[in-house]
Amino acid sequence: MGLKVSQTILKVFGILSIIAGILIIILGIVMLAGGGLAVVTTKAGIDTEMQKSIGIIVMAGIVAVASGVFTLIQGFASLSAAKNSKKTLLARIFAILSIIVVIVEAVIYLIGGNLSGVNLISLIVAIVISVIVLIAANTVKKAANAPAAAAE
Repeated sequence: MGLKVSQTILKVFGILSIIAGILIIILGIVMLAGGGLAVVTTKAGIDTEMQKSIGIIVMAGIVAVASGVFTLIQGFASLSAAKNSKKTLLARIFAILSIIVVIVEAVIYLIGGNLSGVNLISLIVAIVISVIVLIAANTVKKAANAPAAAAE
């Protein structure tokens, strides 16, 4: 993979990650607002099933906001790496973290018995994208170090 292709990959996935991060954060905020609204509007005598449902909505909202922030930072790191070859470290770190998160998620799906075809495809796409970003960031880093090594 050449330098220009790697920079283009980092730019494209960076922009897509920023867009996805913003959308995920908005979704998380909506979930948090919905859970909060459910708490406020329900009477004091709500049953435990309703309490569990509200708790799940709020937790999902918190996870979505955290995931969105992670994705947003990953996008900005990828864009930064595409523009400046000396700033590839953060993009590489987030790509590795993404790979780890996908593996953990796959294990959770397997343990819970919830690994459906859609989940499997989603996991495969996520890990392939993370590996491509990692390879692209490494290519940009190596290209930046090549002239320095040749000069020595």
